[in-house]
Amino acid sequence: MFLRRLGSKLECVHGSSCPQVLEKRDGNFVVVGQLVTQEAAAALPPGPGIGPTESAVEVPRAVMISAMEEFSPPPRKAFEGRGDYFSPRVGNRASRLPD
Repeated sequence: MFLRRLGSKLECVHGSSCPQVLEKRDGNFVVVGQLVTQEAAAALPPGPGIGPTESAVEVPRAVMISAMEEFSPPPRKAFEGRGDYFSPRVGNRASRLPD
Protein backbone atom coordinates (compact mmCIF):
# COMPACT_ATOMS: atom_id res chain seq x y z
CA MET A 1 0.00 0.00 0.00
CA PHE A 2 2.70 2.52 0.98
CA LEU A 3 5.71 3.36 -1.11
CA ARG A 4 7.57 5.64 1.31
CA ARG A 5 7.40 7.98 4.29
CA LEU A 6 8.15 11.58 3.31
CA GLY A 7 10.35 13.75 5.46
CA SER A 8 12.46 12.95 8.45
CA LYS A 9 10.80 15.08 11.12
CA LEU A 10 8.63 12.60 13.00
CA GLU A 11 7.25 13.93 16.26
CA CYS A 12 6.31 10.67 18.00
CA VAL A 13 4.69 10.43 21.40
CA HIS A 14 5.32 7.08 23.12
CA GLY A 15 6.35 5.59 19.77
CA SER A 16 2.79 5.15 18.55
CA SER A 17 1.35 8.60 17.90
CA CYS A 18 3.49 9.84 15.01
CA PRO A 19 2.19 12.55 12.64
CA GLN A 20 3.52 11.74 9.17
CA VAL A 21 3.00 12.00 5.42
CA LEU A 22 3.06 8.74 3.44
CA GLU A 23 3.13 8.25 -0.31
CA LYS A 24 0.97 5.42 -1.60
CA ARG A 25 1.92 3.14 -4.47
CA ASP A 26 -0.87 4.68 -6.58
CA GLY A 27 0.72 8.15 -6.25
CA ASN A 28 -1.74 9.52 -3.68
CA PHE A 29 -0.82 10.50 -0.12
CA VAL A 30 -2.00 9.66 3.37
CA VAL A 31 -1.54 12.16 6.19
CA VAL A 32 -1.52 10.91 9.78
CA GLY A 33 -2.23 13.54 12.42
CA GLN A 34 -4.44 14.67 15.26
CA LEU A 35 -8.12 14.54 14.26
CA VAL A 36 -9.63 18.07 14.23
CA THR A 37 -12.65 17.52 11.96
CA GLN A 38 -15.35 19.19 14.08
CA GLU A 39 -13.17 22.18 15.00
CA ALA A 40 -12.01 22.63 11.40
CA ALA A 41 -15.49 22.23 9.91
CA ALA A 42 -16.79 25.07 12.07
CA ALA A 43 -13.94 27.39 11.02
CA LEU A 44 -13.63 26.66 7.27
CA PRO A 45 -14.01 29.62 4.91
CA PRO A 46 -16.88 29.49 2.40
CA GLY A 47 -16.46 26.96 -0.38
CA PRO A 48 -15.71 23.25 -0.37
CA GLY A 49 -15.98 21.62 3.02
CA ILE A 50 -15.23 18.30 4.68
CA GLY A 51 -17.19 15.49 3.03
CA PRO A 52 -19.02 12.75 4.91
CA THR A 53 -16.20 10.26 4.30
CA GLU A 54 -13.38 12.77 4.95
CA SER A 55 -11.57 13.89 8.09
CA ALA A 56 -9.37 16.89 8.84
CA VAL A 57 -6.11 16.23 10.64
CA GLU A 58 -3.53 18.56 12.12
CA VAL A 59 0.13 17.88 11.40
CA PRO A 60 3.00 19.76 13.06
CA ARG A 61 4.60 22.32 10.76
CA ALA A 62 8.05 20.67 10.97
CA VAL A 63 6.58 17.36 9.74
CA MET A 64 4.87 18.98 6.73
CA ILE A 65 7.88 21.16 5.81
CA SER A 66 10.16 18.12 6.01
CA ALA A 67 7.82 16.15 3.70
CA MET A 68 7.51 19.08 1.27
CA GLU A 69 11.29 19.36 0.93
CA GLU A 70 11.27 16.03 -0.89
CA PHE A 71 9.09 17.60 -3.59
CA SER A 72 11.35 20.59 -4.27
CA PRO A 73 12.75 20.15 -7.77
CA PRO A 74 16.52 20.34 -8.16
CA PRO A 75 17.83 23.40 -10.02
CA ARG A 76 17.47 22.98 -13.76
CA LYS A 77 20.51 22.79 -15.98
CA ALA A 78 21.06 25.36 -18.70
CA PHE A 79 19.24 24.76 -21.95
CA GLU A 80 21.36 23.41 -24.79
CA GLY A 81 23.33 26.30 -26.24
CA ARG A 82 21.96 28.86 -23.78
CA GLY A 83 23.08 29.98 -20.35
CA ASP A 84 19.66 30.78 -18.95
CA TYR A 85 17.14 28.57 -17.20
CA PHE A 86 13.71 28.73 -15.62
CA SER A 87 13.46 28.39 -11.85
CA PRO A 88 10.02 28.27 -10.21
CA ARG A 89 11.57 29.81 -7.09
CA VAL A 90 12.62 32.90 -9.06
CA GLY A 91 9.40 33.22 -11.05
CA ASN A 92 9.04 33.45 -14.79
CA ARG A 93 12.18 35.42 -15.45
CA ALA A 94 15.23 33.71 -16.87
CA SER A 95 18.39 33.83 -14.78
CA ARG A 96 21.99 33.16 -15.66
CA LEU A 97 23.47 29.95 -14.29
CA PRO A 98 26.58 30.52 -12.18
CA ASP A 99 29.81 29.84 -14.08
